[in-house]
Order: sequence, then structure tokens, then C-alpha cells
Amino acid sequence: MANIYGAALAIGSTVEDVQEWPERIRGVTATEVQSDARKYLDPDRSVAGYLLPRESA
Repeated sequence: MANIYGAALAIGSTVEDVQEWPERIRGVTATEVQSDARKYLDPDRSVAGYLLPRESA
């Protein structure tokens, strides 16, 4: 919890902001998430990376 409060306070949030997060998060609907995903997540502009083990010499 100390890390959460510390990180929030370091970027200008208040203790009250942190305490209100659970209620604000519960207020987000699936429809809102889907709408924003359609708006901001464009498969044609995505980047994929493949992390493969090194080949042995």
C-alpha cells in the first residue's frame, strides 16, 4: 500500500484520489471499455515481437 500511495503522491495525486480509486474503477462499464478499445487499439498499427531462446553454437 505504501508503494501505491507513494507513486500516486509523486505524480501529483492526493490521498483522497487513491482512496476513491476502487469506486471509480467499479463505475466503469464493459461497454465503456469496449468503446475505448475500439477507439484506441488499432490492429493495423500494432507491433508484435517474438522472444526466442538463443540458438546454441
